[in-house]
Amino acid sequence: MVESSASSNLLKSLPYTSTVSSVFQRDHKQFGKKYLFDGKEDTCWNSDQGLPQHVTIKFEAPQKVGVIKYTSQGGFCPKEIVVLADGVEVTRVEMGDSNFEQVINIPEPKEATTIKIEFTRASDLFGRIILYNLELLTQ
Repeated sequence: MVESSASSNLLKSLPYTSTVSSVFQRDHKQFGKKYLFDGKEDTCWNSDQGLPQHVTIKFEAPQKVGVIKYTSQGGFCPKEIVVLADGVEVTRVEMGDSNFEQVINIPEPKEATTIKIEFTRASDLFGRIILYNLELLTQ
């Protein structure tokens, strides 16, 4: 995956709602979805075990997402990610087990109000995912 010249993090500039598939031991105070978007390196969303897991973002108006960036915890990384725009698969990618920022370029971005990022395989045997940040960028 090659770094794109993406311009704007939609999650910083537009209103949205988000949902996640699960939170580790239902401890929203320590591992909830809000930590995906707070910009801090020492907070995270931690899923419970089991696959698939997902993060869903819903915008008030259609947006064209061209790039997704995230940082994960080594050993608890997504290994395969499916990105859906309004329920239609737009890309499926294999990812590495890494602590470094990962970039997913969406080959043919489509306008959509709902973006679902589904983690279908994980580096953790129990299917747990840990993400420190998430950005959705315009193309």
